[in-house]
Amino acid sequence: MNLEQWRICLCGLKDDQAVELGRSLYANIYLNKGKLGIFQTHDGQLLQFWQDRYDHAFFTSSNRARHSDWKDVVARERIERIWWILHVVEGRVPNTACWEAWSSSGRRFPPNRLYIAASYNYLVWLTPKYGGGFKFESAYSAHPNDIERYKKGSRKIWSQ
Repeated sequence: MNLEQWRICLCGLKDDQAVELGRSLYANIYLNKGKLGIFQTHDGQLLQFWQDRYDHAFFTSSNRARHSDWKDVVARERIERIWWILHVVEGRVPNTACWEAWSSSGRRFPPNRLYIAASYNYLVWLTPKYGGGFKFESAYSAHPNDIERYKKGSRKIWSQ
């Protein structure tokens, strides 16, 4: 599967229009039960998408070096790739791997899941839900050096 065919164009849209289009797409694609969406990962694990994760996933910081936790700027490139998320976690994209990755907060168990579509330098982060399954956290393109840093200390659990 070529993910580029699933990339949407935000050409000519102002940021506020891109945000609203992204919200609408997120709701239509991922929220199949009201404010919640229920899907499965490549290995049949429960995967939940929540309405309130949109801002976290599709905004970024205007000053990542000093305030990486700020979410004050729309990440247009993330919205352009909004269709990619489920294709990656369901295992439909060649050259994709799933890693058990430790939380940036230091939590080691249960581990996060990090899906990497290597041909696109595209990442999808899932956080574990107590009681089983995962919650969508974020998805974005990353520099290869950052991808290698994320993989360090992580454990690959699946690849294709």
